[in-house]
Amino acid sequence: MTQKQMILKYMKENGSITTLEAFVKLYVCDLQKIIQLLKKDHNIKDEWIHKINIYGKPIKYKKYYLDEEQNER
Repeated sequence: MTQKQMILKYMKENGSITTLEAFVKLYVCDLQKIIQLLKKDHNIKDEWIHKINIYGKPIKYKKYYLDEEQNER
């Protein structure tokens, strides 16, 4: 199974994926590249997640998910 197939399967099964999930669960280091490839064939949305790290600094990262309704059209 390719990284592209793994990411797509994970998103279908879990609803979304972040860079940390891609690395920890699938050992995929460059999620952004895989998302670029998937966007050619699938409608993938993203949203910024805002958190505070353990040192009190604000951080943000993207969460990617499939827009299933758009993909079915």
